[in-house]
Amino acid sequence: MNDSKPKQLLINWVALCWQHGQLVLFTLLLTTVLAGAYAATEFRMYSKLGELIRQEGDWKTQWDDYKAQFPALIETVIVVISADSPAQVDYAASQLNDAFISKPQKFSDVFSPTAEPFMRDRALLYLPIEDLEQVSARLIEAQPMLTRFAEDPSIRGVLELIIDGANNEAPQGFQRILSSIANASQQALNSPASYLWGDEFLTNSDAGPHYAMVFLKGPQSFNEQLPNSALLQNVRDEIAALNLPDSTSVRLTGEVALSHEEISAAMQGVKIAGVVSAIALMIILGFGVRSIHIVLACASMLLIGVVWTAALALLTVGSFNTISLIFLVMFLGLGVDFALHFCLRFSEALHGHEKPAVAIKHSTRSVGGAISLCTFTTAVGFMGFLPTDYLGLAELGIISAAGMVVAGVLTFSFLPAFFSVAGTPSPDRSVNLPLSERFLAVLRPRKRGVFLTLSALTVAALILDSRMYFDYSVLAMRDNNAESMQAMSELADAGEITDYSMALLTSELALDPELESTMEALPEVDSVRSANAIVPDYSEDREFILEELRDILWSAIEPPEQKAAPTPDELKSLIKEAIVALRNGKLSDRHNEDALRLADTLENALASADVLHWQQALLGDMPEQLRWLQQALTVQPPAYEQLPDSVRLRLQGLDGRFQHTILPANDIVDVRSLGAYVDSVREVAPGATGRPVVEQGVGRVVVESFKQALLFAFVAVTTILLLALRSIKYTLMVLLPLVLTAVFTVAIAVLIDMPFNMANILVLPLIFGLGVDNGIHVVHRFRNEGNVDQLVHSSTPRAVLLSTLTTIGTFASLSLSPHVGTASIGLLLSIAVGFILLFSVFLLPLLLESVSLNNVGASEP
Repeated sequence: MNDSKPKQLLINWVALCWQHGQLVLFTLLLTTVLAGAYAATEFRMYSKLGELIRQEGDWKTQWDDYKAQFPALIETVIVVISADSPAQVDYAASQLNDAFISKPQKFSDVFSPTAEPFMRDRALLYLPIEDLEQVSARLIEAQPMLTRFAEDPSIRGVLELIIDGANNEAPQGFQRILSSIANASQQALNSPASYLWGDEFLTNSDAGPHYAMVFLKGPQSFNEQLPNSALLQNVRDEIAALNLPDSTSVRLTGEVALSHEEISAAMQGVKIAGVVSAIALMIILGFGVRSIHIVLACASMLLIGVVWTAALALLTVGSFNTISLIFLVMFLGLGVDFALHFCLRFSEALHGHEKPAVAIKHSTRSVGGAISLCTFTTAVGFMGFLPTDYLGLAELGIISAAGMVVAGVLTFSFLPAFFSVAGTPSPDRSVNLPLSERFLAVLRPRKRGVFLTLSALTVAALILDSRMYFDYSVLAMRDNNAESMQAMSELADAGEITDYSMALLTSELALDPELESTMEALPEVDSVRSANAIVPDYSEDREFILEELRDILWSAIEPPEQKAAPTPDELKSLIKEAIVALRNGKLSDRHNEDALRLADTLENALASADVLHWQQALLGDMPEQLRWLQQALTVQPPAYEQLPDSVRLRLQGLDGRFQHTILPANDIVDVRSLGAYVDSVREVAPGATGRPVVEQGVGRVVVESFKQALLFAFVAVTTILLLALRSIKYTLMVLLPLVLTAVFTVAIAVLIDMPFNMANILVLPLIFGLGVDNGIHVVHRFRNEGNVDQLVHSSTPRAVLLSTLTTIGTFASLSLSPHVGTASIGLLLSIAVGFILLFSVFLLPLLLESVSLNNVGASEP
């Protein structure tokens, strides 16, 4: 047979590597060591995921404008404090806020609406009238106790009040006094934490959980694998140092925490997938090939290939992203395809009693063209991502194409050198695939039924395909059980502002009333918070309630004098007297339960070693609450100009425009409700912006990029096949399994409710880049052998089966990733490659046998 010049050059190269095996291995291993050192020192993980897509349009301009006006609101950590007790939430927020502010070298732009002194002092001015009335009633009921605490900052005055009320006529609110002191006394005995009095009378203790937030920023290092790791660890260290009670939950969310968890999950997923896929690879090769030489050759080549690919990626692209990183695992499944076809063909030649030096040339002549064509078509398929605006996929395309070239180079250099030095596989074992023969024997008599059934299933699959949709939200690629996701979802459910609220900038402090009412009437909108809400509505009703409170509580907020602290003996004497009064006094039945409970706690306090310590813990934050109450009842409503900068810079942009916030009514994780929210708001307010708007705009870019990549992959692969095979018929034979695979993969995705997302949308273009290999090998061997029987008796079906199984094992391992996007890629690619195997090994031979074979035996291209 006269070989073409390119093929003869390839044969000569392989022969040269065989003859100088030791030198070749040494050179390759030295190159691998250098590449590994470079990859280890230069490894970078790009974390600004939003910049991995070229963005243009009004939505991008509006978002850039918003970020420029409110830099303090961009790339923040949100510390979410939650508890059933409002006082615990306020206390934790205040403590954390102070801790963060005290370390400006670690944290910047620290802000907590709850802990901001200006806002806290005016808390009563912002309460809804109904809540203010309830708080007022509680404070009036607690007036006797508050006055005693104000006049005597010890437990003495309250004990005297309790003794007098128990022995004589109980004053108004006496039951609340008994209950409050019993609660405080019990905690003072059982917990080292000081008692928080806010829940007793200063807050409206509705059913929890209650929330408070601290917003902060800090230094980020984008040269590190995890740029926000140090910042988040610093935040967690401060939280741990406060030793807050278990009943108070503190979690992190916000853009920084969400991105950090996504990158961490992606890197962890690659590590998991790498280990699992390597194990699966060894098991499949061990059972399928049953040759230690071939297993070691394939494993060594893949290890070298991963190192080379990583180094080339960092050299060409500069960093990995959460999508491109997965190719380091995908290489194991793709690179082994080339290695297996070459090794099994070499083993087949040895089984035919050819000498090793002759067999290596024969193998190259037989499968070298197919492997070279596969290298080219797969690389070109990956390069379909390059011209798109989805830079993350474009980088994957560059890295993947480089990886395929690496696999091709190593196949024709490392493998012959390895077998030359380490020895050849045993020639005593057949490498055909009996399973293929048996299936073909079953299917041949039923070809018509097979084709009709497949046609019907394809129609049904196409109907299912029409129900597929694209989930453009980046939340779709994040674990709903992750801390940052749970915290953000809870905030949204509680009606708090999150990164997934929308904002509208106007020149006026007050939003146009008609526009505000129109937006609030939308079913997709929960509420609209205009910037002027920061200026409290000081109505006559509110003024009347606060004036009445000032009059009734004046003795508590302005006590004439304070008594000196009691001695321990005086305190113990009062406690004994109170116990007697509570057990034997003239209290009514409605007081008895709380009276007896308080008597028990007082007895335990009396038996404690340090009664003054108990008193201090019981008093807790009462002095601070009284000081706050004095301020809250006497402060005047602020004008907007009086607000502190920390508040105004979150309401008013650098150019003077004001921010009005529109909160979603439905689940922000569901892209369909998120999309409806964006569309409905922007229909009445086209200037509204925010992360939901950006993600919708980015999603459109991704869909367009996907269409371009799919079209490019299909056209490029088809063109290459036509040029290489020089036959429309055989080109269609190679393409048909790929088209069927795409149709059935999408149908399965619909059935398992897995929409396309920002990551797994690459699966369809990949089908044409990855799946073409099997068809090329089958058609190529069929044309060489002349008929289907000889095809199924060759090494090609076994090589296709084993390489596909290893690819499935690799992709299936990706489905174990905690990164949802990576896991969905792994699952869909596993399904797709399974269909490719089914159609290539079992359907394609039937098709080849059914069509005209005028060109059977035509010379190999």
